[in-house]
Amino acid sequence: MAGMKKYNHLNEKEREDIFLLLGRGKSLREVAKSIGRNHRTIGRELKRNSKKDRKTGDVSYSPSLAQNLYTKRRKESKTKKIETPWIRSYVIKGLGKRWSPEQIAGRLEMLVPSARISHELVYQFIYDKENRHFRLWEFLRKSHTKRQSMLSRKVRRAKFAPTVMAYRFRVFPNPCYTSCAIDRNWSK
Repeated sequence: MAGMKKYNHLNEKEREDIFLLLGRGKSLREVAKSIGRNHRTIGRELKRNSKKDRKTGDVSYSPSLAQNLYTKRRKESKTKKIETPWIRSYVIKGLGKRWSPEQIAGRLEMLVPSARISHELVYQFIYDKENRHFRLWEFLRKSHTKRQSMLSRKVRRAKFAPTVMAYRFRVFPNPCYTSCAIDRNWSK
């Protein structure tokens, strides 16, 4: 990872350069080389932000439209919150029944498939600054006042008792060949 460069999103000027260079008939690799980007970045940009005309099938790229779509996606990708009042009350009631966030998300999806939330969103709702006064973390099975960082969480695996195997001795006519056979289905 030492050789990896930090990725920067395309800016408006780069999008205009892509538009102009493609208009001059340059290939994706030539466009990428002139603006100092990888050709795959240019390909993704065109795939995400180009519009296809339904009648003619022509593909068009507009830098201003691409920038608007980028801004809209960035805005939508920010941390989501549970804003619908009935979903908020469902989550709180589920916590009151001592359901885990995974159970709440799963049961909500079974109840109303269109109202999907992830268990991660439920955890974010519980530990949100706006909801601190509700003290919702106390309803979790392991109630921590602050959420642990991803690195400090340990995977806890269930410990199973080792399988008890029955041993049965088989005796052959010759005592030199007496052996111990492991038989899982044998009982006393």
